[in-house]
Amino acid sequence: MGASDLILNRVSSKSDVEQHFQGALGLLDEIGEYGANLIPRCFNVSSKNVEDIVVLGVMLKQFVGMFESVRILVSDGLISQANLPLRAMLEASLYAEWILKTDSRKRANAYYVANFRAERNHSQKHLAGDFDSLYEGRISKEEIEAIRSDSQSVLDEVNKLLSQPELSLVDEQFDEVKKNKPYDPNWYKIVGAKSVRGIAIDLDRLTEYDWIYSPTSELAHASVYRTHIRFKSDSTISFKPVRILEGITPLLNSTTSAALKTYLMILEHYRPGEVANFARKYVEGWRDRFRSIQSVKVVQDD
Repeated sequence: MGASDLILNRVSSKSDVEQHFQGALGLLDEIGEYGANLIPRCFNVSSKNVEDIVVLGVMLKQFVGMFESVRILVSDGLISQANLPLRAMLEASLYAEWILKTDSRKRANAYYVANFRAERNHSQKHLAGDFDSLYEGRISKEEIEAIRSDSQSVLDEVNKLLSQPELSLVDEQFDEVKKNKPYDPNWYKIVGAKSVRGIAIDLDRLTEYDWIYSPTSELAHASVYRTHIRFKSDSTISFKPVRILEGITPLLNSTTSAALKTYLMILEHYRPGEVANFARKYVEGWRDRFRSIQSVKVVQDD
């Protein structure tokens, strides 16, 4: 077996998932499909205002997409890596609930304008960019002109959108908060939150932040050595394989719990008459399978 086989561990880890966690993957499939169907069902009964577009068309869709990413990564044995979309799931869930809690239009507009400003900034950089230096002469003048033409079109469209009275006021607020900094503030800082942690506190969801968001942030930034290496009893080290089932049970539990909590929150706002049906669906179809997700112990040679 070559070094690449030991590091990637493609066959063994995937086989272990197929053998021991097919039931859990089936549960994730059902929960993911429920979430995907929830997007159009809720949007169809909404007022279709900007807050509904952001919450359902962006945040809930992001949540469902990241949930699907967890499912795919787990099925391939990439357990540690699946914590990154779990982090994105929690962030989208917090944003959605925070927007719906109060000042929904104001908060959604801040998110909306933040995106327009990012597009404007990106287009301006393209128009002023030194493409010869960036691409080291690998693209033609025609390709450069095409990029600049597309950037100008995007810039014109964004400026037109931001000229609308309601959005122009928010655009000015960003400038006031930004001041002389070289980067824009996060959208939520314009409407009263200092951080994602602050949003979690406001929603009484600090436990989720501390147990999921903060640790997975460390994974995202390669700040945790234990994911990659292990110190052995003889004072040597070994490299852990990329695919390893270590942590699969808490990952599956956290992913499933986040989905159930988020779907319930969305239902309570958009389709409150279905909350009892959702509770019954959980009890009759999902609860026992959720509780039966087995624990594993990864044994490694010393």
